[in-house]
Amino acid sequence: MALIKKFVQLIISSVFCLLSTTLSAHAAHLPIGMNTNEVMQVDASVPFVNLFKMALPFAEADANLTHGSIAYDADGWPQNLHGGQAGTNLLHWLPAGTLPDGQYTVLYDGEGELVYQDDAKLITHTAGKDIIQIAAGADQFFKVVLLIKQSNPENHLRNIRVLLPGGICAHDPFQRVNSASQCDGDYQDFATHYDSILFNPDYLNFMRDFKTLRFMNMSGITRNPVST
Repeated sequence: MALIKKFVQLIISSVFCLLSTTLSAHAAHLPIGMNTNEVMQVDASVPFVNLFKMALPFAEADANLTHGSIAYDADGWPQNLHGGQAGTNLLHWLPAGTLPDGQYTVLYDGEGELVYQDDAKLITHTAGKDIIQIAAGADQFFKVVLLIKQSNPENHLRNIRVLLPGGICAHDPFQRVNSASQCDGDYQDFATHYDSILFNPDYLNFMRDFKTLRFMNMSGITRNPVST
């Protein structure tokens, strides 16, 4: 009986190994697809080099962040604060490791004052440019609030871009690097080349092996009020 039991176990084990090997080999040739996430401040996939693309519009933010009789321009940027403030969650409850700790570049047009809270702090400020330090908190999550405290109605603060630290070697857009020393003369930093380097290299590297990408969520269709 013990011999039969061992034989049955051997057969089951052999079949399992065969199936595992066959399925693994087959899966390598399957046209597997992947959904994209809806781009929001809680999206841990972080698809873009410009993190501000993940933030909710100021007009939709929590009343503790945006309040007052604020007038907006045609693109949704606060044009006149009228004594109030405009704010948004740039990052909200993203697990540590989702993003690199480091110095992020903030670029903007117009005149005004940006304030950073929670896991971000201002390092340096020049006209139209801030350098901020972002690091996961003691709770091992990223939470960053961005506030517009002051804005010149004649040249209002707008077109905010919050850019990842580092850049890429031009020959390899799938790998983020910290500095030019990691490239062979073809370093492109995000702070300068964000118009052409749109996607976070970590995101591209994850998505590159899928045969099909479904952009329904990223396109915002799940929040679109239009129905048929």
